[in-house]
Amino acid sequence: MRKVGSAIPQFSHTLPLLVVSAAFIGLALWAGQISGLGSNDLLGSWEFMAMILSLGALVFSGVMSYQALRIQKNAHQERIRANKDVNTIRQELNLAQAMLKAEPQLLMLWDEKGEPNLIIHTLDTDTGIPFHFSDTLYFDQWLETASALELRAKLEELFSQGHSFTITIRTLSAHHLEADGRSAGGTPILRLRNIAGSASEIANIYEHRRRLSQLVEAQKSLLNALPLPIWFRDENNKITWVNQSYMEAVEATDLEDIKARQIELLEMRQRKQVAEKIENQETFSERFHTIIGGQRRAFDAIAIPLNEGSAGLAIDVGAIENAEGQLDNLIAAHTKTLNRVSTAIAIFNGKQCLTFCNQAYVDLWSLDQNWLDAGPTEGEILDHLSTMRLLPEEADYRAWKAAQLEMYRSQENREEWWHLPDGRTIHRMCENRSDGGVTHLYDDVTESLAMESRYNEMIGVQRETLDNLAEGVAVFSTDGRLRLYNPAFAELWQLDNNFLRSTPHIDEVIYQCRSIFDDASWGDVHSAVTSISDRRDTIGAQLTLPDGKVIQYSASPLPDGATLLTYKDVTAHRRMERVLLERNEALVAADKLKNTFISHVSYELRSPLTNIIGFSELLSSNAIGELNEKQSEYLADIQYSSDTLLAIVDDILDLASIDAGGLDLNFSLVQVEEVIELAAKQLKRKFANENIELDIQIAKNLPSFEVDPKRLSQVLYNLLSNAVGFSDTGAQVNIIAKKKKQHISIAVTDHGCGIPEAEQDSVFERFESHSRGSQHRGAGLGLSIVKSLVELHHGSVSLESKEHQGTTITVHLPIKQPQKSDDLQQLDQSSSNAA
Repeated sequence: MRKVGSAIPQFSHTLPLLVVSAAFIGLALWAGQISGLGSNDLLGSWEFMAMILSLGALVFSGVMSYQALRIQKNAHQERIRANKDVNTIRQELNLAQAMLKAEPQLLMLWDEKGEPNLIIHTLDTDTGIPFHFSDTLYFDQWLETASALELRAKLEELFSQGHSFTITIRTLSAHHLEADGRSAGGTPILRLRNIAGSASEIANIYEHRRRLSQLVEAQKSLLNALPLPIWFRDENNKITWVNQSYMEAVEATDLEDIKARQIELLEMRQRKQVAEKIENQETFSERFHTIIGGQRRAFDAIAIPLNEGSAGLAIDVGAIENAEGQLDNLIAAHTKTLNRVSTAIAIFNGKQCLTFCNQAYVDLWSLDQNWLDAGPTEGEILDHLSTMRLLPEEADYRAWKAAQLEMYRSQENREEWWHLPDGRTIHRMCENRSDGGVTHLYDDVTESLAMESRYNEMIGVQRETLDNLAEGVAVFSTDGRLRLYNPAFAELWQLDNNFLRSTPHIDEVIYQCRSIFDDASWGDVHSAVTSISDRRDTIGAQLTLPDGKVIQYSASPLPDGATLLTYKDVTAHRRMERVLLERNEALVAADKLKNTFISHVSYELRSPLTNIIGFSELLSSNAIGELNEKQSEYLADIQYSSDTLLAIVDDILDLASIDAGGLDLNFSLVQVEEVIELAAKQLKRKFANENIELDIQIAKNLPSFEVDPKRLSQVLYNLLSNAVGFSDTGAQVNIIAKKKKQHISIAVTDHGCGIPEAEQDSVFERFESHSRGSQHRGAGLGLSIVKSLVELHHGSVSLESKEHQGTTITVHLPIKQPQKSDDLQQLDQSSSNAA
């Protein structure tokens, strides 16, 4: 299409050419004219030049006039054509506007600067699109989130890459719109139009399908996130889908691998059971064990039938099984523990049924365990106990029972004391449980109450005892304050009772006592009460008061951290002790004098006895002549009496040596037979004279033992002499030797008159001699020497005797003598030297 005024530019280009041409022509003519003229004709050439210019201007004017006429003609034609084109464009525009308005839509475009421009907006606001164009650009405010995000993403592709699109979007008012994006000549255009009729239904179906797809994907994602193997099967029992946990359980690579190989989690037997349940339209539920990852694990398998196929899952209950096992062990341990406690425990659930009771509960009420295991209600148990008269006596039992069961609804803990007809007192505590049940605790406090009563009585007795003690008693607690005292303490230190009842501190008590007796010993008392680390007993310390009284005090720490102080007036005791000490010193001196006298007398007697025995033996040997019968009889009596007196003197000397610690023993290993035979040989004549039989019984394989043979022979000699002296003529004396552990026991038994029980404790004392109707006479030193010599051998002597039945004296000697330390050996040596 040509435009008006298009000829004007063509003329504007032609006009300069004409002017230039005319100018060149004129210059050419002028130049030629000048070249043919002389200097005199120069003025005429300028005239010629003016003429030429005039001619050029005339030509230019003609050309311009012609050109103007031509332009005017062309402009008229162009106006006619332009009017026609404008009319055509107007018709097309009206048609386009009619077509755009015929369908509800919104049309916009973006200019070169990216600014949006509205072309048309005929959409109804009921669709959810804003009325104002400026609000339309905020997609999030009137479109659903997914639609807004999708539309914005498509527009960005249209702006950047020019990609066209056609999508369906959904407004917040649930209307569907078609969004069409195009690029026309580089200008982005967006059209939004309402979808109606079948298109709307298709859009709804598409949206519903999209939402279902999202829901399915979300469900798959959720199922994949679950730590439970889940699977779906079709109507042919083929696996169609499994989650990630199922793949990990069967160690498969992906879903396609499982579908291709039909990798099963359940065993064949379990799959058959599942198939039977599904075929019967029933739900399958069972616990099974399988190996996963090299470990045996437990699962609860659940499968449900669907319209086409089935679905199943496996819940890993390994941790639950372990927890159940631990819980069972814990319950068993708690049950075992509760069965050991003395408190009776009964637990009832919210239905008032017994769920647990310990052995103490069964024993307390003497109930049948099988009946309790059946879970009777608390009301039934109360009825049973009432029948057995094991409940407190109540005038209205039903009301009392209803009050007892009311606590299931009141949710209040209760504590009661039941006084039973059989004399028992039961302390009952009831505690509500979170499940609506109740826990009962029963304590038989009969003995506790009795003990408390006895304790209170004992405390009263102790209080009376303390109050009547002659000793002053004071107890200070851990904070140093007086907690307990008796009147003797207050009287001794002249303290006021009101002051003592105010629980004064030890510092205050000492301050009051210093007025009577100011001594450094109070510092020790203060330390004994207030010391924390060094708590020791202070016993027997004495104080001498200015008035001459002697007070003995003791400080003893008590187990609870308190301190007990006792003060006793021992003035009279000290005086008596002084008197007794002086008397004892006198007795010791007298005893020493007696021992010295006996020792000297014995030595003085031994010399003449030796002469008498020597001359008697000389006379009996007939060396100076024969003796008649009467003389020989007298001489035998002299010899016997001399030997007896010599034995007594020797015994006295031995006892003196033992008392002085100067009797040395020469130990050596000997056989029992040797010692017994030596003692028996010495008494052979005496046994023969009395016609007494000696029966010796020595156990076989007795070991040698370490003794002083001489002194042991002396022990056996004294025992046998004693046995012969108390035996009747023709009787028997027994010697029995045997081993008992690490000792050799030698028992000497006679069958004489025996020893009365009242005299048995004194037979080993010195100078204790009782004939008991026999012919035996002695100084009463034999058994005393026996006891002393055996004890020097680190042995012991025992006596068994029954009156008129005989006596057995047994000597117990160690096989090996204990080793003496160097100090003891030196002490023995010193004692021996002193003797």
